[in-house]
Amino acid sequence: DNQKSAQDKHGWDLIKIQQKLSKRKKGSIGFSEVQSHRKNYINWSLNQLNLNNVKQLRIENIKNVRKGNKSSRWLSHWTYTILFDKLNSLCSRLGVQVNKVNPTYTSQRCSQCGWVRKNNRQGKQFRCSQCKFTCDADLNASKNIVLELPSIGRQQRLQRNNRIGF
Repeated sequence: DNQKSAQDKHGWDLIKIQQKLSKRKKGSIGFSEVQSHRKNYINWSLNQLNLNNVKQLRIENIKNVRKGNKSSRWLSHWTYTILFDKLNSLCSRLGVQVNKVNPTYTSQRCSQCGWVRKNNRQGKQFRCSQCKFTCDADLNASKNIVLELPSIGRQQRLQRNNRIGF
């Protein structure tokens, strides 16, 4: 429903906190203070969500994002477990069902026509090479998650592109 996290009253958002964390030395007092700041911001931000009249929440089942890959210092400090744990506890307290969805190709699939191509997503921008639909890449992926489309593997993806639509 297009709810987004905002900056807190001091002007901090998660990206700024992650950048600050990436500049701190692991194990230092400053590092642990910024980790605490990140956790507090995530808690504050999730508490700002309006989950009234929400019965079900679908989230991507993200696992092993950095496994086998050399990642940047900024990305290496990203922790989705804090975010998902807080979201799960908040939803269980409010009676909202949380479903994990396979995220495969959700950011490469067009939410309008169903066309799947790697070059549909260019950074934060999504532009379908088939129907020319354009929007924010994360918004397009969230629309695909809402559609409850079956997950597709690489072989199915290659066959699916010969068809039109979903």
